[in-house]
Amino acid sequence: MINDVTDLSPLEGTQIATMISITAFWFFSIGAALGSFLNVVVYRLPLGMTLVRTPSACPSCGQPIEMRDNIPIFGWLKLRGRCRNCAWSIPVRYPLVEFAVASLFVVLLFVELASGGANLPVREPEHYAGVVWTVWYFKYPDLMQSYFFHCLLLYLCLGSLLIVLDGKSVPKSLLWFGIIVGVVWLAIEPRLHPTLGILQSWDAPSWPHRVTSVLSGLTGLVLGGSVGCILGWTLPSPQDAPLRSALFTVLLFCGLYLGCSTVLSVTLMTLLLTALVSSIGAMLRSLNPAALATSAVIAVLIQCLTWRQLSQNKLWPSHSQPWPYHAGLLAMVIVVAILIRRQRLAVRADTLDVATP
Repeated sequence: MINDVTDLSPLEGTQIATMISITAFWFFSIGAALGSFLNVVVYRLPLGMTLVRTPSACPSCGQPIEMRDNIPIFGWLKLRGRCRNCAWSIPVRYPLVEFAVASLFVVLLFVELASGGANLPVREPEHYAGVVWTVWYFKYPDLMQSYFFHCLLLYLCLGSLLIVLDGKSVPKSLLWFGIIVGVVWLAIEPRLHPTLGILQSWDAPSWPHRVTSVLSGLTGLVLGGSVGCILGWTLPSPQDAPLRSALFTVLLFCGLYLGCSTVLSVTLMTLLLTALVSSIGAMLRSLNPAALATSAVIAVLIQCLTWRQLSQNKLWPSHSQPWPYHAGLLAMVIVVAILIRRQRLAVRADTLDVATP
């Protein structure tokens, strides 16, 4: 599947290793820059501020950040986490977000793009893979689009999570941006949903394929949004409203960008990850809302990285399973949601009774 070249000279091997390193650094830099912009989005969008017309400035003193200090990750390290003008302590979350987005870009680069699509179901992995073929020769345009399509999905999910962790609901502008871009992109490149089985070729996709792709995305959007509402329903406290919006948004984007067959897969992973975080014994008694939303984002990442392997598991929900199987799992999710909600309501009532004099 991937470069089976074994007779390379030491010089040729060094050249290829250098090319791989340069490519990884290039994608890391792109991801870090977009991570820096994500920090701006997370801070400004919920406040209704413009994202492009106002330069980056210190939230404490309002002084614009100098270009030499506005380098992702390294700028924070150079300033030792403090504003150059007022010595305000810059949260460490800023460089961590930049590093996280940069890492996502690099991980997906090797798992999806450089591997020739080895993580994608149905679509046969390319024999001529590696960064030289997939990036610099641009041999597989649909694979490159798939890579950036999934990067956008994870970018939107991470941004939504960071916003709600700040105690704010996901802005409608971010939600509509993700929906519109996703639908338009699916119409342009129907092969972004590999489970549809649209043949790989250099020919321009036909209009029936475009319609099928868009309908697949919209179906996934409805299913993902519905399941997101079900999971959000398990959080009855008014203070959990932002986290409910995160669950709705993340699963809606999952269904739109990956297809409806992945929604239940991500949902099960979300519940399993939350159980690990909260411990299985205490899950129904005191489910951590933030853990549930965070687990949903991690589950989307795992789905992207191991999509082919998950689809090959006959017991795991995937496109290869018949619809009654998915219907049964959905019914199970609803039952679990009802149990969780009842337990949370009981815990909340006990807490109110104790607090009432």
